[in-house]
Amino acid sequence: MAQNVRFGNPINAVNLKKKTELQGNEYGKAGKGVIVCEVCHNVFFKKVWHQPGSAPLTGTKLSGTGVHFALCPACKMKKGNLYGGKVTIKNIPTETREELFNLISGFGRRALERNPQDRIMNIKTTGGTFLITTNNDELAAKLGKRITDTFKKTEKKVSFSSEPEEVSHVEINFVM
Repeated sequence: MAQNVRFGNPINAVNLKKKTELQGNEYGKAGKGVIVCEVCHNVFFKKVWHQPGSAPLTGTKLSGTGVHFALCPACKMKKGNLYGGKVTIKNIPTETREELFNLISGFGRRALERNPQDRIMNIKTTGGTFLITTNNDELAAKLGKRITDTFKKTEKKVSFSSEPEEVSHVEINFVM
């Protein structure tokens, strides 16, 4: 087997795979058994979070596997008032506020259906401004794109924080 040597340590495909698996698991090391979130009741089973009653859980016998109760990563973020993305929408015309709010709510609902850990954390409305926080930086960027695709008279500015925060800030202005 061919090996590359970097700083005196052999690197082969097995070591490289283990290293990337450790770095790629954003929720930490998977424990034994089943974890049920105390707040949203999502279920962590076979290294993936599932919504209660979803296809992977129906027909699966969970008895005999240790069931633990804890907060899922999304609920931990919400409890700690943390976010991964922030969308600020300014100068919203009065006649489009309800349609915009429905678009944001539907977007959040569909994201949650696809992945129970993708969430719109909070929507604050003050006057003609909406402030939306998400638990995922990509979700905020996608929401900003959806809004600007739907409402043509808008200007969008996206900025991403550098590591370790990885927070995206999307600012949308309605142009009169």
